[in-house]
Amino acid sequence: KENGEYHELNKELKKVALKLNQELKDTETQLKTTGNQLQVTENKLNQTELQLQATGDQLKATEIRLNGEISDLQNTTTHLKNDLAKLDFINNQLGSTFQTIDDAYENMKTILTTTEKTLLKSNTALEKIQSVEKQMALDGITNTYNQMTQYIHFCDNT
Repeated sequence: KENGEYHELNKELKKVALKLNQELKDTETQLKTTGNQLQVTENKLNQTELQLQATGDQLKATEIRLNGEISDLQNTTTHLKNDLAKLDFINNQLGSTFQTIDDAYENMKTILTTTEKTLLKSNTALEKIQSVEKQMALDGITNTYNQMTQYIHFCDNT
């Protein structure tokens, strides 16, 4: 009877041992698969690390380039501010020049108006002078005529 129980237990133990052995093999396979996956993941991580280093280098180069461009822009801004100050100065000078031109124009208008009035007065005076000269010429001709007439009468009477 003990031998039968022993045989039964032995059978059960073999089953359990086979089952445990299979589970161990499955676990070993899973661990190998997991190990392979971990190796693939490690390789990917190494590639990612290299890519990140390259990206970091590119970012540093970009930062250096951008700092150069920022410096150029700052210099350009300074030049533009200086140019703007020069333009403001020129604009102020032009404003002053235009004011001087406007003042000169107003003075010229005044001078022209005065000249026009003077010319009108001169024309009036000239007309009066010409009228007097004509009258004097007429008076001279009349006097000469009268004298000639008197002389003719004198000659006729003598």
